[in-house]
Amino acid sequence: DLFAGLDPVRLEVVAFTCERREYAPGATLFTEGDEADCAYLILGGEAVMLARDDAGSPNALRLDTGDLIGETALFEPGKRRTTVRAVTSLYTLRIGRDMFQRLLGEFPEMAGSV
Repeated sequence: DLFAGLDPVRLEVVAFTCERREYAPGATLFTEGDEADCAYLILGGEAVMLARDDAGSPNALRLDTGDLIGETALFEPGKRRTTVRAVTSLYTLRIGRDMFQRLLGEFPEMAGSV
């Protein structure tokens, strides 16, 4: 949804500036408390997001193809509030905050879409 308003050319620019990453089942993408400097778009496979609710009880959310993980990191620095692990072989695009912010600067019309 974050990129739904982008025209195909701008979307292609975003895709070409991202880093493709693969994770084996059970591998950790990031852990709660890690520095949040990027987001991940799942291209294929499944992952699980582990978090705690306000009472401290664990919660798990299943993620799959098309899900964007950690998009808040694209806009502001912070710490991860969840842990994400691959359930199956996982294929992602890593979208770095610096690159994303540079794209917004170069293509101001993109900011309105995003």
